[in-house]
Amino acid sequence: TTNQIRQKLGEFLDYQGYTINGSIKGINEGIVKLDILLENGKKESYTTRIKNSRFVFSGTVDKICMGMITLPMKDGVLSFFMGNDNITINGDKKNLANVSIKGSKVQNDFADIAASCNRNKNPMQALSDYVRIHPNSIYSPFIISNYLYPYMSEEDRTTAVNALDGQAKTMYQYHLLKTQID
Repeated sequence: TTNQIRQKLGEFLDYQGYTINGSIKGINEGIVKLDILLENGKKESYTTRIKNSRFVFSGTVDKICMGMITLPMKDGVLSFFMGNDNITINGDKKNLANVSIKGSKVQNDFADIAASCNRNKNPMQALSDYVRIHPNSIYSPFIISNYLYPYMSEEDRTTAVNALDGQAKTMYQYHLLKTQID
């Protein structure tokens, strides 16, 4: 019907991609790099200038993925889950561990998972349990590669990676894990 066509057209015209507005005190100039980590180990890279501590990236992604910001300084890397969100990054060059990343529901959900595991008496076991219980989760490949991998036996790694399914297989880290165990 005409109304359905109008609605679809409206959705298409209203469709927005992502915007990342960053502010890192103490970094007045330089080049900031954004890597978007896509499925099958593919990566898109973009750069922009940071001026007066501020930088902006915008574009679109087809599905939820990882974003990685590299700041113009040693150890200046920030990773986060993202979709087509309005993301705000605020922090200080002197304290990158406490940079605030807001506006991405998938990042907030991951932060909640990580916080609940950290409150557990055995955080590593809690992370391992999360992966076992949620083999389809977009977060599971990241948890394995960034937290569990160094502590797992080769057999446990293979079992955990081969158990991943569904959306987990669309994540960049899944591809990396598959190439490491094959």
